[in-house]
Order: sequence, then C-alpha cells, then structure tokens
Amino acid sequence: MKNMLFAATAALSLVACSSSNNVVMVPNTSEYSASAVALEYDGGTVEVEEGKVALLEKYLRNHLFDDGSAFAEGMNGLTIKFGFIGYEEGSQAARYLAGPIAGGAKMVIVAEFFDAEGNSLSKIQSEGTVSGGFFGGDSDSAINGAAKKIASYAKDNFADGE
Repeated sequence: MKNMLFAATAALSLVACSSSNNVVMVPNTSEYSASAVALEYDGGTVEVEEGKVALLEKYLRNHLFDDGSAFAEGMNGLTIKFGFIGYEEGSQAARYLAGPIAGGAKMVIVAEFFDAEGNSLSKIQSEGTVSGGFFGGDSDSAINGAAKKIASYAKDNFADGE
C-alpha cells in the first residue's frame, strides 16, 4: 500500500498542471457551416517568438484537420484569423523549483471566425496556462491547449453536419 501511495505521489509531482478555456466575446448567431477552413495569423497585439507563432499554427492545423476532422484545409469556407494578445512564457525552472506558486506560463489567443464573404461570425479568446510539475511543465502545452479550444469551438459552431 505504501508503494502505491508513493508511486501515485511521484506521478502527480511529475505532471505539469495545465488548463485551457474559451471566453466567447461575440457569440455565433449564424447558421453558417463550412467544410473547409483557412487559417490566417493577424499579428496579434503582443510580441512573441516566431517559433511560438509557427507552433500555434501547427497545433491549430493538427486539431482542425487531423483525427478524421469535419474540416479540410482550403479557401472559400470558414476563415479563422488568430493572434496572441497575451503571452507570458514564465520560467520552467521556477515551476520546477516552486511548483504552481511561481513561474506559470499563460497564453491568450484571440480568434475571429469569418464566412466566405468576409463577414465576421464570432470572436473568442482562448487561454492556456501551465503551472507546477516536477519537470516544470513546458509552456508549449499552454499553446496546444488554447489551439485545441479554438478548434473545438470551430467544430461545434461551424462544421458541416454538426
């Protein structure tokens, strides 16, 4: 029993605590649906490393177009314009040493959804955070969490047949 308790405690200390959520700024009230999606980075409002922008786009593509998704990549459908509006990479070392009380990573991404004619349909903010964990947690998982939330919102609101 002590070995199981020790193993469970060790496993929990190795895992980074992460979370993500969406805030709907302008809800979708349309009946619009699409089978194709185009992604467009609009620059956002904060400076981020070029590699993080590429990573965000990679994660969005994975969550939108892989896994037997309802969407194909292409024009003449839904366009998602996105950008970072908050970016705090934090310190992985601080997360490693102090757990969830220091060094947290937080990414806030705005995503606006447009129909094929360029009309705005909806706008959301997606946030990903990482704190704690024995290895400090990787801030890239915060970006992945936010990308997953954006893709889920698109699927729930705009996918053909949904």
